[in-house]
Amino acid sequence: MPPLFPGSGAIKAIVSGAIAPGVNAGLVVPTHARWELLAARVVLSTDVTVVNRRVILHCFGQGLVHFRPSSNLEQAASLAYQYWFSIYPQDRGAPENAHICVPLPHKIIIRDTASVWTDVHSLQAGDQITDFRLLVNEWIEPE
Repeated sequence: MPPLFPGSGAIKAIVSGAIAPGVNAGLVVPTHARWELLAARVVLSTDVTVVNRRVILHCFGQGLVHFRPSSNLEQAASLAYQYWFSIYPQDRGAPENAHICVPLPHKIIIRDTASVWTDVHSLQAGDQITDFRLLVNEWIEPE
């Protein structure tokens, strides 16, 4: 039986387009492509509404999986945090430095037309995801 993904693939940075305030971000795997998720970056700037937000990353590949910061970390009003979801070892950021690291398991494979998206609990109309990008290993299948 031939390997599911022949060759080593190509490392690509996938960046979302402009994201409207109050809206979650998402990216879809192109037709005939497969992604192995290596890392994701989400930057959330919150408005002045007093409510705690929680950032979750969802992947629909081999079923629906989601990743969230440990210890129920929540982001309050009027803050900008960077969330780094990654398979690579990293320092665990503290909320004081606005850099939150979330480990990902290896071999998260996302098939064509499936997606990766954010789910910010208690997202407010004035909150904005100012950056959403993925680092993936991509394979293109022949049509």
